Amino acid sequence: VMGGRVTGSKSFTGKNPALDSIMMEHNLEAKTVAEMLQVSLFTVNNWRRSPESKHSALMSKAHVELLQIKVANSPFR
Repeated sequence: VMGGRVTGSKSFTGKNPALDSIMMEHNLEAKTVAEMLQVSLFTVNNWRRSPESKHSALMSKAHVELLQIKVANSPFR
């Protein structure tokens, strides 16, 4: 991802540590998160960008909670 962190990176310190943690713990790709939350891949990539990037975005608490619920109820855990 230009202007931010590398999309495949496994260690982040961005605006959305809960997202980073969930993705690492459950080995989720950005595309999978986008599908689970019914948002665009572009949105997920912006959530994952470095806070210094002008395109970084804060993930809503509702999206964090929904992702937590979805991974907790996933049949693939």
